[in-house]
Amino acid sequence: MLEEIQKEKAKLVKEGKLKKEKTLPEITEDEIPFDIPESWCWCRLGEICTIKGGKRLPMGSSFSENVTNHVYIRVSDMKNNTISLDDLHYISDEVYEKIKNYIITTDDIYMTIVGATIGKCGIIPDCLNNMNLTENAARIIPFLVDKHYLLMCLTTDFCQTQFIEKTKQVGVQKMALTRFSNSILPLPPLEEQKRIVAAIEKFMPLIEEYGKKETELKAFNEQIGLLTKKAILQEAVQGKLVPQIAAEGNAKDLLEEIRRSRHSELVSESKSKAKKEKTLPEITEDEIPFDIPESWCWCRLGEIVQLTSGQDLQPEMYNSSQKGIPYITGASNFNNGNVIINRWTETPKSVAIKDDLLLTCKGTVGEMAFLKEKKVHIARQVMSIRSSEKISLGYVKIYLTTQIENLKSKAKSMIPGIAREDVISSLFPLPPLAEQKRIVGAIEKLLPLCEKLGS
Repeated sequence: MLEEIQKEKAKLVKEGKLKKEKTLPEITEDEIPFDIPESWCWCRLGEICTIKGGKRLPMGSSFSENVTNHVYIRVSDMKNNTISLDDLHYISDEVYEKIKNYIITTDDIYMTIVGATIGKCGIIPDCLNNMNLTENAARIIPFLVDKHYLLMCLTTDFCQTQFIEKTKQVGVQKMALTRFSNSILPLPPLEEQKRIVAAIEKFMPLIEEYGKKETELKAFNEQIGLLTKKAILQEAVQGKLVPQIAAEGNAKDLLEEIRRSRHSELVSESKSKAKKEKTLPEITEDEIPFDIPESWCWCRLGEIVQLTSGQDLQPEMYNSSQKGIPYITGASNFNNGNVIINRWTETPKSVAIKDDLLLTCKGTVGEMAFLKEKKVHIARQVMSIRSSEKISLGYVKIYLTTQIENLKSKAKSMIPGIAREDVISSLFPLPPLAEQKRIVGAIEKLLPLCEKLGS
């Protein structure tokens, strides 16, 4: 069959219907990637077809504002292995006369030859037969080869990888047609090509349906993972994740101890500061959202942690030369529980220290990370949460994860944000310290399983 194609091309060259093409190099053993049946053979793309380029609009020309008989097919029209009819552009008779030799027919295959779209292939619909082709695509004219088989072959990863590699070799955004010609592909006899096409067309609807179901299943798994994670966290803050142990004491005694300790610290610092300490409102029965174990108690978050709000700095007050201490500006500094640093300041105002829990409170709300740096300045988009050794910040983080949407709903601004007052006044289900730590340990084991469930 390949010999017949070569004879046919030689005949057309002799008749002046086809330009003589450069002889393509022999295919070496090193180029052949896999075995094929004995009745097949390896060939180069340029051996079984002629590849011609399209043509750009002549200098000074533009598309016609009216519908004409001449469609100019652009790369943006090339979708789903055909041509989209949604936004066709037309050229006038005058422009057509200048580029009338650069057309594409329904017997051909188009292939894009520019940038990120290189290698996109398809067939021309009947209504666009003999229309003009952009210079950013090539016209592939098959000889004695089933065009549908050739299209399937060209769209395989095997061929597409060759096109990408050939583009990398030249390092340019536009691919020379001769490089496409050198690509290799497996060639079956013509009747087998047709049988292959028929088989693919028969199974393609099933493959597409399988793909759709696979996408749905992936989305379902992701949803299951998220819902399971949410349920586990909720169980954790309701005292249902780990058992209570009487020997660990009760949270009411822990809360009183924290209150006495904080008051003593304030008094030792300054009596006036102790007086200025804002008293949080008493918790009413109507506020309590769910039951908790007897050894737990309800409190307000501000009773057990110290919250520092961030402040923005003027541009002249920070730098990128690592002078001073890191400056944490917002969600862009958070990545998978880690803090990314790209700014520094020598004039810090709102300071967070090592092991503080950072919480984004403006813009992208709810990102959290434990600070590993010795000291940083935090911007207005960030809050710093600090606690004594009597409270596990890991447990505080678990609680806040369950409360982010609730806190967001209280935002009074059009810009997403949570207020300091809403955070410190929010209800907090407090377990004994040992149980807090056991809850954190259980969550650290369970959440990775949720991630796997959703993958």
